[in-house]
Amino acid sequence: MGKKVSQETEYEKAKQDEEEEAPKETLTSKLKKKLTINKDLLPIKAILFCHMGGAICFLPYLTLHMEVLGIDMDKIALIYAFLPIAAIGGPIISGMIADKFGSYTKVLSANVFLSAFFHTLLLTIPPSVKDTMEFNCDASNFSLGWRECSEDFMQYNLSNFNGLQNCRKICSEESTPEYNLFFLNSLSNVSLATENSIDEKILFNGLISTSNSGGNCFFYLSGISYNDSSYDSISCPNDCPLRCDVIATSFDGSSPGTKSLTFYLYFLYRILATLFISSAFSMIDAVVLEKVKSNDGDYGRQRVVFHLSQAILPFISGLTVDLLNTGNDSVDYSSSIYMGDVLLGITIIIALTMKFEVEPTKDDILKNVGKLLARVEIDIFLLVIFFLGMNWGFLETYLFLYLDELKAPTYLLGLTLSVGCASGIPAMMYSDLIVEKIGRGNIFLISFIAYVIRFVGYSYINSPWLCFPFEILEIFTYQLMWVAAATYCPILAPKGLLATMTGIAGSVHYSLGRGMGSFIGGCMINWIGLRLTFRSLGYATLVAAVLQFLADRFILRKKVRQREKIRELATFTTREVATKAQVEDDLALPEVANMIESSSRKSSIAV
Repeated sequence: MGKKVSQETEYEKAKQDEEEEAPKETLTSKLKKKLTINKDLLPIKAILFCHMGGAICFLPYLTLHMEVLGIDMDKIALIYAFLPIAAIGGPIISGMIADKFGSYTKVLSANVFLSAFFHTLLLTIPPSVKDTMEFNCDASNFSLGWRECSEDFMQYNLSNFNGLQNCRKICSEESTPEYNLFFLNSLSNVSLATENSIDEKILFNGLISTSNSGGNCFFYLSGISYNDSSYDSISCPNDCPLRCDVIATSFDGSSPGTKSLTFYLYFLYRILATLFISSAFSMIDAVVLEKVKSNDGDYGRQRVVFHLSQAILPFISGLTVDLLNTGNDSVDYSSSIYMGDVLLGITIIIALTMKFEVEPTKDDILKNVGKLLARVEIDIFLLVIFFLGMNWGFLETYLFLYLDELKAPTYLLGLTLSVGCASGIPAMMYSDLIVEKIGRGNIFLISFIAYVIRFVGYSYINSPWLCFPFEILEIFTYQLMWVAAATYCPILAPKGLLATMTGIAGSVHYSLGRGMGSFIGGCMINWIGLRLTFRSLGYATLVAAVLQFLADRFILRKKVRQREKIRELATFTTREVATKAQVEDDLALPEVANMIESSSRKSSIAV
């Protein structure tokens, strides 16, 4: 037997020789390289700007649009619970098709078109007929009334009155009187609500009776009971009248037929729209990663324009909605969807005309996906971004509702996205370097901690304008976090499965995680209210941060280092050792030897 050469020694020597031969980069050359625009990557930047800009024009307002259509909060939570079922499958299937045929841009364009089509169909859904019973109160008396009167609502005669919600002052914004609501009887006056509590539900009991005469509806409240005492009337001795929505058992003011039609149509269109838009997002990541790899670019630098669109377009979209709905009782969000359609159309044109080639894989995709999911390091990575996705999904779904409850104007809602994205743009220019220096596991940990601060911080604010300091933390909870996650995919993904890997990662974070966060958040809001839900999720996220730290420190880092070492040894062995017969198979690491043998047969997944 000839002289055996240590494979790892040969690898280290070859690596050292390559480093010595490579020209040393000065700080000036590195800076010049960073500031130089790569013309080959301009189409990628345009796609990122137009697609994210188009989607962000309407996505933040879809929950508010559901409320306008008359869909109840429990039904909204139900819709968000089912969205992941469609959203988690779409990106994975799209990624597998793209990997199998090498048609990344065609698969991307099809998903973008169908997502725009089904989101636009949401505008064709008829709203449920909903005329909320209102409670009006001033210094002299109180009354119950509908905005409109209909025979359909007579079925709610003798409904149980349970209290009041969504109370608001009917006076100018400059007026800031103190507010009190009194129960009256011949013996005593009992104060129930003050200025500090009219934003909360005011719970007391009574019985509603109705009558209809000459097309006019009349409503009566009797048997008023609070704290086991009975009262004759209610008074609000304030400078301005008080108006609230009535809480009543088996009574929400909706015509049952139209309410069902609205829900089921919205459910169908939203499921399909979510399937395709989630697929489009994951395909864009795959396209960007492949294009960056072939052009020696930075993934994070490409996403600068992605976040730039998030900083600019939500504010423009929200401002447009406000301007077009001045003086209207109900907000029309159609302008945000039409604006998004235009940008998504431009995305399709650029994608179809861009030069982009990926070699189709000849391997069995389904078999290789099974091998991929069997790796412990990949499972831990997916679990981490799942929990981060739950946090992100909750904020994306309910932050606007919370700020709306705090009386935030629509343009402020869009401005929150602008501030969060714009503050992170400078860091995104060097995000790849930041991620490499800090470490992907540490980036995930910082993201968890930032979510804790955001959740708990939001739960204590009383003015919507105070949300902006917490919005700045989005650089950690979203921007740097996703750069770390996306650039992890080429490290973890076997050869020929990059689109599939990014599809799975995108599905787990943006679909499964987001859907679960929306569902759990919706249920918690029904149980304990918005403010306490934010606070509770903050504490839960702190526990998740501790678990992520332990998993990264003692499992994930070790596994990833082993995988990278095997990958480098495999590349060196295939290129240098196997061809020169310098190392015999029995000296190679088992996984390297298996890779070389499998590579020669072209039948197994590459390391």
